[in-house]
Amino acid sequence: MERTSTQYSVKHFLRVPMLLQLDGRAEEAWAEYQELLSSGYPGQMRSKDMILMDSYQIYDKMRLHLQREGRAKEAVVYHVLSIVCWSRALRLQNRSNEHEHTLTREYAAVQVEKVWRRTKLSTGAEGLASMLHDLLNGLEGMQLQSVEHQIREYLDGCGTGR
Repeated sequence: MERTSTQYSVKHFLRVPMLLQLDGRAEEAWAEYQELLSSGYPGQMRSKDMILMDSYQIYDKMRLHLQREGRAKEAVVYHVLSIVCWSRALRLQNRSNEHEHTLTREYAAVQVEKVWRRTKLSTGAEGLASMLHDLLNGLEGMQLQSVEHQIREYLDGCGTGR
């Protein structure tokens, strides 16, 4: 096979888990997402901002994966993680206007509404939007695992729902 210098973006590698899920191999698909998050992909730019941009896309596809499986409540976690990665990447790339927009209460509310209606939970969206706003405005140094833990705890307190 001839070697080329073709560089693929994360979107190229995100097709594999999508196809695995469509083939009924959801666990393998999830493992592919986890591998992309932990190890990256060939030719990935290793700067912090680009890793965060890639993570934003990976977490968003994980959200979509869970929604397709009817796990809307869990999908909220990955939607929030994708938003956090997006906001951090914008800050690191000095995209001030876009970054500042992610710090508004309106932005947080719109982002939560995008996924909340699928959870079939009657209450909690406003609280999650407020929490997301606070997270986005206090992200400096916060680890994604901590963000994930906080969101899961909040959702657990919102009652049952898939």
